[in-house]
Amino acid sequence: MANQYADSFVVKVQKRFGKPAGELLVELSIKKMSYNEAAKYLGYKVTTIRKYCHRYNVVLNPSVDRIEVEAALCPMFYSKEINKFNILSRKWRHK
Repeated sequence: MANQYADSFVVKVQKRFGKPAGELLVELSIKKMSYNEAAKYLGYKVTTIRKYCHRYNVVLNPSVDRIEVEAALCPMFYSKEINKFNILSRKWRHK
């Protein structure tokens, strides 16, 4: 992982790929890369990629990880039995 305080993202991308950061991010967008894939490819954290995408008005595909996790939690959340995923969404009855 690159350090945010060392050389700038723009300088590192220019040295490594020989093109400006804005152009590279546009190419990644055309390749339909997600923010996570771009972060792995470039060697930076997702937050850094998002920051520079916002700066250059480039939109990458959303990361799929969060959607898959939420889809996996749905059956457990709607289960009739109380578990750690649905305990705070149940009404409590006094006996």
